[in-house]
Amino acid sequence: MDSLTQFALGAAIGEAVLGKKAHVRAPLIGGAVASLPDLDVLYPFASDVSSFTWHRGVTHSLIVLALVAPIVTWCLLRTSLARSGSVREWGLVVFLALLTHPLLDALTVYGTQLLWPIVTPPVTWATLFIIDPWVTLPLVLGVVARRLHHRCSLLRHGNWLGLALACAYITWSVAAKLHVDRAFADALEVRGIAIDRMISMPLLLSTLSWRMIAIHEGGYTQGVLRIGGEAHLQSFESHPELLQGLPASADIERLKWFTGGFYKVTEEDGKVVFSDLRMGHEPNYFFRFVVGPEMDTAKQLPSPIDFERFSKMRDAL
Repeated sequence: MDSLTQFALGAAIGEAVLGKKAHVRAPLIGGAVASLPDLDVLYPFASDVSSFTWHRGVTHSLIVLALVAPIVTWCLLRTSLARSGSVREWGLVVFLALLTHPLLDALTVYGTQLLWPIVTPPVTWATLFIIDPWVTLPLVLGVVARRLHHRCSLLRHGNWLGLALACAYITWSVAAKLHVDRAFADALEVRGIAIDRMISMPLLLSTLSWRMIAIHEGGYTQGVLRIGGEAHLQSFESHPELLQGLPASADIERLKWFTGGFYKVTEEDGKVVFSDLRMGHEPNYFFRFVVGPEMDTAKQLPSPIDFERFSKMRDAL
């Protein structure tokens, strides 16, 4: 999820656990701690593929964060910021703020390596778009309401209400995805398309409109669907055979693993291009890499983020 949502969730946790004792410091510290896992973006990765596939890696591991939480708590308790509240309460704030960060990220389609150093495919539950105000706003407004409760007694439960609304929306997104997956599967079956794998993800700022990618022999099928409507499908070719024997095989295998097999391979101006199908829309994808023919390492291509295209696609459903 975006940084604002992560900060807001950490702030809501801090307010819930220690808001009465630490006052405004509780949500501020909770939000700051919840933002720590994203510091991996500052690390100077050696290559484009490393930067792409190691974000949400080590610093997003539930195992690593569970081990780091006591250290962060100890450091916090050495400062005057934690002068109010018990060791147990601050430990709970830090633990929850850190570990909910990767869990929230796993709800998006990018991929989060929750169990590093155990090697497993990145978790991509893909029930939320990376920016979703229906998660962020309840959390932000809930914290603000609780901080202003002395002006109106009705606001004293605002933070818990914000957390409840955010959780309810996330639960709805899971139910919506289950419905959407069934609808897409039925549409593919009607067309007689035998798929190898399928993934769905919500479109920009909504869990009412969804996009689907299905991998099958000869290429892939892309679909869009508004809940309550019909699925619109379109098939495209892919040429994975172009990857055979390329010098950048290590990077290629890493990209295959990270994308979960949801990729296409094309030849553009004499270059072999590997595109992550999960993020973007035909023919523009956010993450594209030149992987050959005469290259030892893959190089990422610039990909403009065209949110207007997504909005038009959603509204056309």
